[in-house]
Amino acid sequence: MVTHAGVEPYLEKSNNGGPNARFDDRHARRLADAPARIPSRLTEASLITALLQTRLPQPVSRPEAIAMFRRTAPTYRDKDGLIRKYYLLSEDRQSVGGVYLWESREKAERVYTDEWREYVKATFGDYPSLAYFDTPLVVDNLSGEIIE
Repeated sequence: MVTHAGVEPYLEKSNNGGPNARFDDRHARRLADAPARIPSRLTEASLITALLQTRLPQPVSRPEAIAMFRRTAPTYRDKDGLIRKYYLLSEDRQSVGGVYLWESREKAERVYTDEWREYVKATFGDYPSLAYFDTPLVVDNLSGEIIE
């Protein structure tokens, strides 16, 4: 089993079938690589969170949303500057969204082009709303780090 500082309690819970039962060696390997992907010295206002939301033409079930998300997820793997992406589904199942943690706004803006907006519209049925937030601090309980 691969381990990473601060991850052992999660690995222990996963092996015991606890709340993190889906946490496995693959996740530990990604965490072990994480420090190399996250700049060790971040400057003021360098982390940016982008919040995207788009309305669907009709409500979808959770399994349908997961299928849509799985089709788009590979496009975000190893995206320059993207630290983490969360897929969102509203409670009424009529909107989807994403929360993206970026190394910088510049790197985020390289992705959120007019072409990307058209891709979102073609994939989900409407143009997205997009808002940026300065992210001065991140508490990452999985890795046991506080990132500034």
